[in-house]
Amino acid sequence: MRQIKRARKRERVKKKLISIVVLCLLSVILFSTAAASEKSGLAVISVKAKSETMYQDSELPKFSVDIHGEGAMKTTLDEKEQYTAQEFMESLTEGKDYTLECESDGTKEGTFPVKIKLSDDLQKKLEGELSQSVFFETQDGTLTVKNKYGEWDGKKFKQPDGTYVQNGWIEDDGEKYYFDGEGNLVTGELRIGVKTYQFAKDGKLKSEESSIDPNKPMLALTFDDGPGKRTGELLDQLEKYNSRATFFMLGQNAQNNGELIKRMAKQGCELSNHSMTHANLSTMDPAGILDEVDATNKIINGFVANGTTTLRPPYGAVSDTLKQTVKMPFIMWSVDTLDWQTKNAKATVDSVLNTVKDGDIVLMHDIHSTTIDAALELIPKLVEQGYQLVTVSELAEARGVVLENGHQYYSFPPGATESGEAKVQPQEEVFEGEYHHEEVNEQQQ
Repeated sequence: MRQIKRARKRERVKKKLISIVVLCLLSVILFSTAAASEKSGLAVISVKAKSETMYQDSELPKFSVDIHGEGAMKTTLDEKEQYTAQEFMESLTEGKDYTLECESDGTKEGTFPVKIKLSDDLQKKLEGELSQSVFFETQDGTLTVKNKYGEWDGKKFKQPDGTYVQNGWIEDDGEKYYFDGEGNLVTGELRIGVKTYQFAKDGKLKSEESSIDPNKPMLALTFDDGPGKRTGELLDQLEKYNSRATFFMLGQNAQNNGELIKRMAKQGCELSNHSMTHANLSTMDPAGILDEVDATNKIINGFVANGTTTLRPPYGAVSDTLKQTVKMPFIMWSVDTLDWQTKNAKATVDSVLNTVKDGDIVLMHDIHSTTIDAALELIPKLVEQGYQLVTVSELAEARGVVLENGHQYYSFPPGATESGEAKVQPQEEVFEGEYHHEEVNEQQQ
């Protein structure tokens, strides 16, 4: 008896399910028929926003639409002007009576709607005089913003160019990760430069500690125009004395020095931008500026993910256009060794030792052999005098200064946060020199 009851119950459930399916199919058919009926005899115009994909922090794409018309496109919409539905559609292809809007600024990962917003005038016409002649439909698109560093491939991270992140950081969904020289995700404890990092089992950064003593004097040695032929010797000396420097590199010199750049990062040095060809960015339009700066960022970031941090404009020349175009802090200097001019190691050493003070940013150029000789002597002497040789960003952080895009910074003395002295230009004229092109060209030959 129980088996019979169960069979009957299953049969009732089965009939109910069949009824639901039939009702759903009828609804779809009725809806389709109603839609077809609604469009019957009308000009059908569809405007669809195109979907776009970009990487974080790159330039937003120019949004566009696909416009399609069918049905009674020869219908006259305005008897006086003899304006047809076809002509109406063609006016839309010229971008009239609508705008495309997207809330994303390209800095955050995710998928964002690209919405079509009709003008008030067109919306009113579609609801009124055109409603009997035109069936008008819009479809929003999407903007997909991908991680600027690339995408996960197991426990490695593949960059947009197909290579894997090595000796570098990436940020994904608000979490930071580090990859070793083999491209493997780091877990546990790792020391880089003066900092010790703790990573969780899944690679997420948990904590970091710095060996920089904020109560002791410090300064930032910076080197422009390289990498040069002897930059490796400079890195040897920095490593020997547990010190770091900031390298403002030219893209044309960086592109053939990938291993050296990876070593800079591994030692905790800071990788920064000095343009592609040492062009005077202050005289250029936005497109020219971006060609110089973005090309260099791409080269350096290709070797070390999240590589470039700041920009030093060639010649120290800055314009309002440059400030508005480049989304990076501008690092100037407070001690100019004039090494490019004297090309004398002793003169360079003396210029630093006689003038340097806590918080200074020292300008040198690692493409000159005499500068390397000077640096090899300076590094141990400065350490002996009690200075901590740190990167520009470390110096700023130690003094509580948050680097802002488009702002110029000259030094970070004690109390720089309260006094604003980091942005105060030294009394002497800030000018990097006219002879870099000759030296760079000479090196390239």
